[in-house]
Amino acid sequence: MTAPAPPKLPPAPPVVRRRRRGGPAIEFALVLPVFMLIVGVIFEYSWYFFMRSTVMSAATTGCRAGAVVPPDEDPTDVAENQVGQTMNTYSFFGMDCSDPEDENCTIAVSTSGDSPSEVITCAVAVVYPGLTGIVPVPSAISFSTSRIFEVQR
Repeated sequence: MTAPAPPKLPPAPPVVRRRRRGGPAIEFALVLPVFMLIVGVIFEYSWYFFMRSTVMSAATTGCRAGAVVPPDEDPTDVAENQVGQTMNTYSFFGMDCSDPEDENCTIAVSTSGDSPSEVITCAVAVVYPGLTGIVPVPSAISFSTSRIFEVQR
């Protein structure tokens, strides 16, 4: 005996396809400002942290250079020159840190104490104007470090 044939279903209604012209363009227009904001924040903070690490490196390098000079040289001059050269390697926003007249970059070097614990202190302060202006970042970057003289006077 043969199995009965399944009942016939009524024909499916035709699929109506709507045209979606411009849908992707509208989605792109809605997502683009958010994407640009995220990219702007990434650039701003990346540049800020790069400048911050450069200021820290310049102060540390300058103090190290001033701490190892022979007794016949002036450690403050050596440290100031080294900090200025390190900062000018990157020439941030056209500032010249070796120029004492430049108000965007301030270098202060001092010595204190007596032998055997005489130290040199280097401080660097830089004005940070910001790249995008949409992210709140500090308007200045400063760092200070101290080193004990290698050769006590």
